[in-house]
Amino acid sequence: MYFKNFIGALKKEYIQNIDRLEWIERLERLQSLQGLERLERLQGLKCDYRAVTIPMGGVVYCDIPYKGTSGYIGGFDHEAFYEWFSSLKVPAFCSEYDAPFTMVAEWDKLKKKGDRRTMKAEKIKERLYFNGTMDEYMELMNP
Repeated sequence: MYFKNFIGALKKEYIQNIDRLEWIERLERLQSLQGLERLERLQGLKCDYRAVTIPMGGVVYCDIPYKGTSGYIGGFDHEAFYEWFSSLKVPAFCSEYDAPFTMVAEWDKLKKKGDRRTMKAEKIKERLYFNGTMDEYMELMNP
């Protein structure tokens, strides 16, 4: 009888913990949605970067084809992009393996290579670059 009551108490505590976790997850989702409301002015574009009109006060993020990768129809002129990126008068960020700008973040990513039979994962460094100096970046992030 004691064992049965003990198991019953454990089940009840387990269910209460699940309820708490679900409640916490719901609150976190709500918090995320509230954060998205603040980004309502965010505009995502998938087009030629040279055709975009960037308003003053804007911030730019570019997810360009990484240098040395393949599979992009018509290729990508990295040098022309770097020239355009450095000429921007607003804060701009781009992700790349290596670029001639101020690196502000770095993380490891697993990149899969090969076909189904020879699939291997290789750890690579991806980086986030900024079109200004590190001092300008710090000022932007910590006003």
